[in-house]
Amino acid sequence: MAGFVENHGKSLPDAGALEALMGRLSSLSVQHYYNPYKDFEWPDKIADDCFWFSPELLSVYGTVHYDQLGTEGLMRLSKWESINMYSASVYGERDLILSVLKHMHEPFCAEAAEYFHHFVEEETKHMWLFAQFCNRYGQKIYQPKGLSIGTMPFAEKELVAIIAFAQILIFESVGDHFNKFMMTDERLPAVVRSLNRLHHLDESRHIAMGHSLLTQLTERAKQACGEESVQGVARYLQKFMSSMMQLFYNPEVYHDAGIAEPYKLRSALLLDPGRANFHAEALSRASQFVAKSGLSAH
Repeated sequence: MAGFVENHGKSLPDAGALEALMGRLSSLSVQHYYNPYKDFEWPDKIADDCFWFSPELLSVYGTVHYDQLGTEGLMRLSKWESINMYSASVYGERDLILSVLKHMHEPFCAEAAEYFHHFVEEETKHMWLFAQFCNRYGQKIYQPKGLSIGTMPFAEKELVAIIAFAQILIFESVGDHFNKFMMTDERLPAVVRSLNRLHHLDESRHIAMGHSLLTQLTERAKQACGEESVQGVARYLQKFMSSMMQLFYNPEVYHDAGIAEPYKLRSALLLDPGRANFHAEALSRASQFVAKSGLSAH
């Protein structure tokens, strides 16, 4: 296959390494292929007197509200925060698919085009699985507000490509942070652990793709648009990450969990210093990937 892209007469570095990686990822997708419609087992119901979401991942963790809710209140909250996370994933996966479909046959994505077909198929499966969980056990899918994957505030195609694949990398890295924690948490029902484990296995490949491709796209954009423009993208992505974390503070969730004044609680939690470490930890891997790709805001 031809080099990744030609820019001002100069090929971007590591095109062969990128092509080799995408080949390995495609092989792994074939090797680990599964049919979610037949292979995933759904219990008739999940008991309410257990945690559906790891307590340490709840939006009230590290604040006075955690202790005030008590065990029963935390379990109720964990049910709806579980539904909230998978709801956000339903819409997020949809938008990721649309971003990839838009770019997958562009010349600058030539090395990744074959793997993108596996990516789209796997994300479609995830979207179905998450929607099934929400509808079976919560009878609803929350509509996430305040985050738009695919929004492009820049006109240059090189910068648009960076944002598209950086958003994929960020969204999936944060999601995988939760997946890895919950897939081994014995306090959670088996179906929850299984769903998180399955998602993690696919996402580990998607994250590897996103990091490698983003590095190439960033170098390409620096050559075509200049360092200052790329720094502008980096600043935009910092805001995107902050907006993404706000999805975990959903007043509809607090209402469904029986918490009084849900909007007041959301505002208090977003300002609570006890949540800063949680945000930093959840975003740590995504931030590292973005920085290693050459995107640093000054």
